[in-house]
Amino acid sequence: MDLLDNKLVEDPYYRDNLLDFYKYETENWTYTRSFFVDESFSTRKQIEFVFEGLDTHARIEINGKLLADTDNAHRTWVIPVDKSAINVGQTN
Repeated sequence: MDLLDNKLVEDPYYRDNLLDFYKYETENWTYTRSFFVDESFSTRKQIEFVFEGLDTHARIEINGKLLADTDNAHRTWVIPVDKSAINVGQTN
């Protein structure tokens, strides 16, 4: 869907465009996200990341530290995060 949303591919439901999508099934995709956490972050008791719409198999890391390997695209993943994995006051 991200390829379609960014107009990098044609509508897969038009004519035989779906045939072009098979080449993407064997590719690995990397998504990155930067965010800022301020000093108030350190006062929180628990931190969780919530992921919706991950691909069937996904590896989730923060600052190179593995948080989870997921194996189901049809659920929401709530992953607790050790505060020491996050650089407070910096963009991660």
